[in-house]
Amino acid sequence: SAYLGSVGKALSLATGFGLNALKSHTTGNNNAALGENALYSTANGYRNTAVGGGGTLYNNVSGFNNSAVGSLALYESTGHYNSALGSYAGYSLTTGDYSTFLGHGAGNNASQLVGATNSTAVGALAYTTAHHQIVLGNANVTAVLTSGALTVPSGHATNDWQMGSATVDTNITVNGVSQITRLGLGTA
Repeated sequence: SAYLGSVGKALSLATGFGLNALKSHTTGNNNAALGENALYSTANGYRNTAVGGGGTLYNNVSGFNNSAVGSLALYESTGHYNSALGSYAGYSLTTGDYSTFLGHGAGNNASQLVGATNSTAVGALAYTTAHHQIVLGNANVTAVLTSGALTVPSGHATNDWQMGSATVDTNITVNGVSQITRLGLGTA
């Protein structure tokens, strides 16, 4: 193990490079920090990777299995199994687990659910507002395209579809089988 930075102390199973990287480290293992203040508050967290200046994974005291790449990515996070790629990605997440933020500022918004679990925000400034949610793009995105089909596996709820803010409660039948019982399109 090695530690290179302003404190200059050797740590067990941790590698830090940069001013105050792993500054508060005591017993955690298998941590890697590259950049100023990366993993600054980590005392006993383990298997975390932080790459970026300004405080990537700064407040994660005891979290584990987090990966953050980008200046201030996952700055406030104290959770586990989170991933962020991009400057300020996941910045607003505090206690959430199993969440992913891809793109500049993804997850950095006052409306971001700070304890989001199993949520994903993809695209610059995209953010999640609920657990178990996937958000593609921010409010300026005008189309989401795919060259293939969007499929819901059998055994999963397929009854509610929402596009816009209006909702119509009805049964829609395809080939004699009720497929959708609630459909929303456009604005009310």
